[in-house]
Amino acid sequence: MSVRDWAVTLAADPNETAPGHVEGGLLLGLGLRGYLSDFRGFDMVDKLTKCKDPISVGMILGLGASFMGTESPLIGRALRVHTRVHEAHAAAIASKPLSCMATFVAQGLLHMGCGSREAASSLVEELAHLRHLPEAVPLSCYALCAGAGAGLAL
Repeated sequence: MSVRDWAVTLAADPNETAPGHVEGGLLLGLGLRGYLSDFRGFDMVDKLTKCKDPISVGMILGLGASFMGTESPLIGRALRVHTRVHEAHAAAIASKPLSCMATFVAQGLLHMGCGSREAASSLVEELAHLRHLPEAVPLSCYALCAGAGAGLAL
């Protein structure tokens, strides 16, 4: 059984006190070792959209780490689903703010060492939209993640 098959079929323990945290941490760890590059597009979308926040955050950061410095267009598109592209996405950010903030750091990892001004400027633009965010979003965390992503991308 491959790492991909094992991670895709991994189910959360029903007795776990914090559902999804173990799987989210595992996905992040697999990404840090580069194993998430074996995931298929459908698997990524499934983990990014249908799962609880800890799993999505682990997958997002794991993808950024697994594809660090590659500027992969496929992964970039998969990550951009979770960011505020225009004002219509403000409601989506309010519903999954952790995924959105993790995406900023993952985008920075994806473009790390490439000197991508485009990636860095898009992350810096997020800082300009702080006043338009819903009240449910912690502004300091949002700003720190966008700034960290921009710094990694430069």
